[in-house]
Amino acid sequence: MSALQILNLAQNNLSGSIPPSLGKRFSMSNNKIEGFIPASLANASKLQWISLNNNKLVGTVPSLGSLSNLYILVLGNNYLESKDWAFLKSLSNCTRLQIVAMGGN
Repeated sequence: MSALQILNLAQNNLSGSIPPSLGKRFSMSNNKIEGFIPASLANASKLQWISLNNNKLVGTVPSLGSLSNLYILVLGNNYLESKDWAFLKSLSNCTRLQIVAMGGN
């Protein structure tokens, strides 16, 4: 799947965790994905779009500042938390970032 551009698995009633191969545009919105957002997500340097809203993700969001191509980040309506939301500071390195949606956490 090295040429994968878009992986859209939204609204499928999927459960489990986030897969390692993501493509450039990755959506698993409106499923039953559980657990933490893996820190290894920051290694997917080609990611432009991450949409994981309306799942059952918990914990803190890892630093995503290395994703220089990221322009959309949608993580709303999960169970994410942070005492200082430090990952937001890391997003200042994402110079193409246009949308961050975190409502409902």
